[in-house]
Amino acid sequence: MSMALGNVAALQFSASALFGIRSATSSFQQPMQTRINFSVMPLVMRARGNARTESAKIRNRRTQKKYNGTPKRPRLSVFCSGKQLYAMLVDDQNKNCLFYGSTLQKSVRQNSPCSTSVSAPQACVRKISQPATVNLENHI
Repeated sequence: MSMALGNVAALQFSASALFGIRSATSSFQQPMQTRINFSVMPLVMRARGNARTESAKIRNRRTQKKYNGTPKRPRLSVFCSGKQLYAMLVDDQNKNCLFYGSTLQKSVRQNSPCSTSVSAPQACVRKISQPATVNLENHI
């Protein structure tokens, strides 16, 4: 390791020095070259934790910038976990939740003719869309 970091200037030879010929230009002293110290940093690899969660948050923020909910036309925010589905109508101007629905509500769970994974989105959307029209008429 110490051989590799040795003086680089000592390894430089001119053609005149190899053959024993001295010219007028080689008699002048050249300025000494500065040494460059390279510090060796250890390579540290870090795992990216919660990449899926973080990317979902970034996607959500990006959609919030594009689609701002108003009282007349609210934004529908949907979150699907492994077992449940949550949806809400959001008024971003007043920072208010106009309506909230999820598959945890008894009214959605009781009216399920098929399995929860199939009926949950359908029932939740029906549940949200019916009171939303009533709620929006009251806000206008």
